Amino acid sequence: VDVLVRPDDLLPSGEDGVPARVAAVAFRGAETLDTLLLDDASEVCALFPSHHRHAVGDRIRLRPQLEHVVVFPTGADR
Repeated sequence: VDVLVRPDDLLPSGEDGVPARVAAVAFRGAETLDTLLLDDASEVCALFPSHHRHAVGDRIRLRPQLEHVVVFPTGADR
């Protein structure tokens, strides 16, 4: 399947979250758009409140807000 997770549906997490490294941070006023690299080299973007300050190179953990994740059969027309 293909999985769609919007940047605003990725949340900071504690010990149980998926590990990621902050690759870039773009300030957006009340929010920041963080580009994150997962351990498998996948890249995802997450939209965090600006008080969650992350610096490039920081290791963080995140989790998806599961009720908002969308799943498609691989190769399905969208």
